[in-house]
Amino acid sequence: MSGGIWIWSEDQAAGPYEEEDLRGWLATAAVTREQYAWREGMAEWRPLGELLPAPVKKTEAPFRPIMKPAASERVRSNLNGAVGVLVFIRGVNILLGISGFGQLIGASGGGLVAAGGIYLGLAYGTHLEFKLALIAAMLLFVADAILGLVLVEPGRVPPIGGLVVKFFLLKAMWKGLEDL
Repeated sequence: MSGGIWIWSEDQAAGPYEEEDLRGWLATAAVTREQYAWREGMAEWRPLGELLPAPVKKTEAPFRPIMKPAASERVRSNLNGAVGVLVFIRGVNILLGISGFGQLIGASGGGLVAAGGIYLGLAYGTHLEFKLALIAAMLLFVADAILGLVLVEPGRVPPIGGLVVKFFLLKAMWKGLEDL
């Protein structure tokens, strides 16, 4: 009984077999790691899995596109807040434009829908962590607020409530900008 590995099968020793053959049989389940085996120099029969440990598989890292390192939870939350504000603004603009309520505030329906589309594009760019998209959205939002004050007809009250809302929405966008 020299060379190779013997296995215990059906109440008798069979072999000797080469390691390569036994590994192939293990892969096809023709033999099991629990089945007893022996090779020269061993004092007793041991499970085949102890003689032939499972090969270590090399695993390749899955393909990942080159991106910025993952943001912390707080950073991601602030960025999502900024994106949410932009999507909200987009929704308001499109709703006002489509419903005709935009005419009550002196805006054209088509202009509001177009502005909504622009905000949607900027929200998507911000979601992809393009800092310039968020800066452009904030500048557009500030310009809209200033125009709202400047273009108030004589004798009418400026839209203070709208400016307060815009301030808080800008604050949320600013938090997202700080973290980009």
